[in-house]
Amino acid sequence: MLKSSNVVLAEDVCNNFSTTSTSIDLVMHCGSRVIGIVCFLNRSTTIDKEMLGIPVIALVREPMPEWEQENSEVVDDIKAGNVVWKPKETENWAKLMAETKIA
Repeated sequence: MLKSSNVVLAEDVCNNFSTTSTSIDLVMHCGSRVIGIVCFLNRSTTIDKEMLGIPVIALVREPMPEWEQENSEVVDDIKAGNVVWKPKETENWAKLMAETKIA
């Protein structure tokens, strides 16, 4: 990257923008500036059209909440056996595919 370059960051999915924030810091450390952020899906519940004064352009904007294992809803799903921890294991994958109706 050339010093004083203008940079547009591109991501597939923007969620909480923590990776984006780290990337902005790295670009600035190199002496350049971020002039835009583009992504296919922006699922952030808090960041819509800009971050730190930088325009955010998304093909799809669909806010989706983030969940942690400590959230009561997640704890209840874990207790009910509704969480598949290793989906790529053969028996789990077969179960997921049987329960998923993909059109």
